[in-house]
Amino acid sequence: MLRMIDQAIGDHGRCRILDLGGTERYWRLMAPMLGDRPVEITLVNLTDHGHPPSPDAWPPVKLVIGDITTMAPGAIPAELIHSNSVIEHVIGWAQREQFARAVREGAESYYIQTPNYWFPYELHFRTWFYHWLSPSARAHLLTKKRRGFFKQSSSFGSAMEVVETIDLLDKRQMRALFPDSVITTEQLGPLAKSLMAVRYRNQADTKALLHSRL
Repeated sequence: MLRMIDQAIGDHGRCRILDLGGTERYWRLMAPMLGDRPVEITLVNLTDHGHPPSPDAWPPVKLVIGDITTMAPGAIPAELIHSNSVIEHVIGWAQREQFARAVREGAESYYIQTPNYWFPYELHFRTWFYHWLSPSARAHLLTKKRRGFFKQSSSFGSAMEVVETIDLLDKRQMRALFPDSVITTEQLGPLAKSLMAVRYRNQADTKALLHSRL
């Protein structure tokens, strides 16, 4: 992603990044890598989760409360749209198409990352093969003990509510949602751990950018 930021700075003199569903903490961790690059970060979230951004920290981060799928394209000017492990929480294909359309129309370039359905370890629940089980089986297991980020559920119904907040995607789904992108992977040995839909200007420029990274 740093190459995309640098290219945007080369083209426009700065890089305004629209982070869908992101956190200030993520960008504070990125600060050493960003260095003194002229970047501005805008988070778009449904809530501030009780932690509004710090006004004086680097890089500058501001928060917009809202739903990107209901905003007009370009309502928040940006050179790059970024989203890390968010689209799997957008439940329902129609809703995902709306999210993807907002991404494709919202900026010249984008970088959308999501865990790969075919990676055997479910990272949210920290459990092997968990996401390959039926929703009912996953909910049952969550009533037995804490799993990953999620505490033990007190009832099957509450466990189902948690389970239904995450639906991992595979490469075919990502291609369908982002047809103007190049789908690349984050590898862990021979296995694709994560999927990234990447667009820099157009597919030809994206492929050239990704090739230059190798």
